[in-house]
Amino acid sequence: MRLETYCKNCQEKIEFNEFFSDRGELSLVKGNNIELTCKKCYSKGTYHPNEIRAIKRRIIRVIALVISVLGMIIILTFFWKLNLEHADYFENQPNVAITKKILALLVIPLIIYQMILSIENKKVKRFNSYKIK
Repeated sequence: MRLETYCKNCQEKIEFNEFFSDRGELSLVKGNNIELTCKKCYSKGTYHPNEIRAIKRRIIRVIALVISVLGMIIILTFFWKLNLEHADYFENQPNVAITKKILALLVIPLIIYQMILSIENKKVKRFNSYKIK
């Protein structure tokens, strides 16, 4: 996840990468006054952890998609490797068995994709739900 806030001077978005599970952990490590510099107007400002919010990283979607596609390729290669020894494998199988294998080919990578996105969503939700008093 990425953390973001807005510049107090020009209202431009300030994004930065930090790996904290919630605002409490952020304030313990960085303190209650986090100094950030705006990339547009170069003004420095101090921000309270409650002024910072988490957003989802776009790269996580790309990584999840690549992992899913690679998973599909590995599963397909594995099935083809098993079936090369028996050329008539698919012809002798009932339609239900073929359908199950095709569904496995599609569903397993989709589940992995959803799990990766779900983990990222939970991290963002956890960070944004906790406020410091």
